[in-house]
Amino acid sequence: MSDDSHRARSLTLPDLLSCIRSFATRWLVAAALLYAPLAFGQLGVDWPSGPLEVGQRANAFLRWDGLEPLGGLRFEAPPGWTVERVSAVRAGSTLPVPLAVTERGGAYEASARDALRGAQTLIVGLTVGPSLGYQTLRTVPVTEGASRPGWGADWSALVREATPAGPGRAFHLGEGERPVLLRRRVLPSFAARDPFTLEAWLKTVGLSEVVLSTWDGDEDRPYPLELVVDGLGRLVFYAGQPGRHESMHSTAPVADGRWHHAAVVSDPREGWMRLFVDGLAVDSLRSADAAGTLNTMSLALGGRAVRPGTTPQRTFSGYLDELRVWNVARSGSALRRAMRLPLSALPEGSLGLSFDRPLPPEALVETPPEQVRVPSDLSFAFPVEALEASVQAGIVTLTWQTKDRRAEAFRVERSEDGQRFETVGTVGASARVGETAGGAARFAYTDLPPDGQVLYYRVRQLAPDGSERVSGTFKLGLGADEAAAAVLVGTSPNPFQGRTTITYELARPERVRLSVWDVAGTRVATLVDEALPAGRHTYRFAADGLPSGVYFVRLETPSGSAAHKLTLTR
Repeated sequence: MSDDSHRARSLTLPDLLSCIRSFATRWLVAAALLYAPLAFGQLGVDWPSGPLEVGQRANAFLRWDGLEPLGGLRFEAPPGWTVERVSAVRAGSTLPVPLAVTERGGAYEASARDALRGAQTLIVGLTVGPSLGYQTLRTVPVTEGASRPGWGADWSALVREATPAGPGRAFHLGEGERPVLLRRRVLPSFAARDPFTLEAWLKTVGLSEVVLSTWDGDEDRPYPLELVVDGLGRLVFYAGQPGRHESMHSTAPVADGRWHHAAVVSDPREGWMRLFVDGLAVDSLRSADAAGTLNTMSLALGGRAVRPGTTPQRTFSGYLDELRVWNVARSGSALRRAMRLPLSALPEGSLGLSFDRPLPPEALVETPPEQVRVPSDLSFAFPVEALEASVQAGIVTLTWQTKDRRAEAFRVERSEDGQRFETVGTVGASARVGETAGGAARFAYTDLPPDGQVLYYRVRQLAPDGSERVSGTFKLGLGADEAAAAVLVGTSPNPFQGRTTITYELARPERVRLSVWDVAGTRVATLVDEALPAGRHTYRFAADGLPSGVYFVRLETPSGSAAHKLTLTR
């Protein structure tokens, strides 16, 4: 494994101090990101933020403070979820030790061969079940052969439908396949005196795996770069000289089963190398401390080049996409602007691989099997965020926002049970109702739902290339039925071509407001706004100047309200 190879060298005092600082920083950050509160200071959970998808493989990262020896963990998982593997990493180490996992009646137990002593990070690999909405998994530690429910932790996730794979392809090595070698002559210089940027998207749940490398493990050979996912799930960059390894690493895990953008930037003019994750700088090195001698080895995708007479390293089990190797030092702002854009022309001397097309033969040491290109679910679309809903006079108003400027439309879907959804309307990308200070476009949709106490809504984001992305689900309680003091009897005709008669009844004399609204939640007409006697009333509505579409007529009084859907056809 890569971790063992890099640990083979002795640590200098600066190395030791760096390790101590990194260890302290990791725990401080973990405390700040704590998802579930610690019970009795024993077990805590770092659970990836954001929705999970049905069938997704994911990792959760648990922390045991080591006050007592840990014999194992018990999991109460939602129906259809599976706990596939559990590993423990002792504090100060990056070597994962697997625990034995068994399933009994829908519950899972992970047992250590020998009791785990001291602080531990436990990596739980699981597959998400079929139920949508919020799902909760209960974790209970086992000490001295007995479970400790009071020391356990609950962790929840919002589960949505799986994103279908689009037309794009990603790089993935199957079982037994060798890393793919890129010729050095098609790549920019990796010498310390020359600038370069290497960036790619990656998705994995694997631990202690080499993502890509210019090294073959020879301790006497210098190398300019290697990217590794270590035993704690962090992304680590290495550069080495004989007798010394330099490294940068992320503070948070990337091996959580989600797509992450990773980049290494070498800027000799400024004297720094920097590691970026998802567009943010997470660590840095003085470039003088990194590799200073250019080796002539290829860039291996999915592992290390194999030296004759040596055992191949474990290959990268995850996915790579949109690999870009620049002969310039890219700024953080430039990375953030372009990382969600499809691959475009790169400067001469740079290389870009999207994997949507066969790999160019001139870039390869030898042609790999076509199976290394697999369907990809990587989406460059910014997600739908801040999905909210409110109800007034029986009309539900949904609002959401997104920074994605390439979305074609948004399909609004509704469910009565949170599982089976139906489309109730579509909002075009041009129908934005505003923009946030952060540059996100805001949208709205109004819906007249069926009778019920609880409804579920979500928004499906449609891209021009046919790909889709589903938001999380919003659960809306409708509360008690509106009072029947004001009743909309109906409209006739409906659908209507230009004019329709609205009929309503009042149980007692009241002030009445009768208005018409479009599906974006904008009032387009106020028909009545006055005090009226009890009884039946009618209003002849002329939709002059309004385009075809769905509208809502809303009846409001101090003691009650009602709404009715109108369909205008031209």
